[in-house]
Amino acid sequence: MNQDKTYTINDFGDQTTITQAIGPGGTIVIHVPKRSGRQHWNNGSFGYRIVGHYAVAQSVDDTVIKADKTIHIDQTIIKADGFLLEI
Repeated sequence: MNQDKTYTINDFGDQTTITQAIGPGGTIVIHVPKRSGRQHWNNGSFGYRIVGHYAVAQSVDDTVIKADKTIHIDQTIIKADGFLLEI
C-alpha cells in the first residue's frame, strides 16, 4: 500500500487512518474513530480507496489476484447512554 497516495485520494479531513501493519504484505487496517468516517454507502460515492500495487511477476495470461483471507471487520460503538456495542 502506498500510504501517502492512499491519504491523498481519500482526502479524509478527519481522524480516519489507513495503515498497513509491518509494511508490504501486512494487514491493512482502517481505523475510524467517533465522529469520523465516510457514509457513502447510501449516496453512490466512493467508500475507502487503497492505492498500491502487487509485487508479483507479470503473467503472460490474464490472472485474477485476490486476498488469501476473507475481510474481517471489528466495530465498536459507544451509544449515547454509554452502552458499549461490539460487532
